Amino acid sequence: MSSSYGNNRQIMIMEAELRQLVRDTRIGLGMSGADVADRIEVSRPFYTQLEGGTRRMSLYYFLGICKALRMSPVEMFAGVK
Repeated sequence: MSSSYGNNRQIMIMEAELRQLVRDTRIGLGMSGADVADRIEVSRPFYTQLEGGTRRMSLYYFLGICKALRMSPVEMFAGVK
């Protein structure tokens, strides 16, 4: 029997990996956080919270970030272990 704590921990690890992948992709494209924030129409501080993990990234924002980084959600998730 698996515990919900174990499942939650795994999800948190995946979320952290996804945020790191978003950051690495953004930097690799030569984009600043402000560039992505402008493209998804949020403030720079709000985007920093999304990318940094202090604000949970909803599907809405995730899809917007993928579009801003010119990646499909499938491509983005493919980078998560």
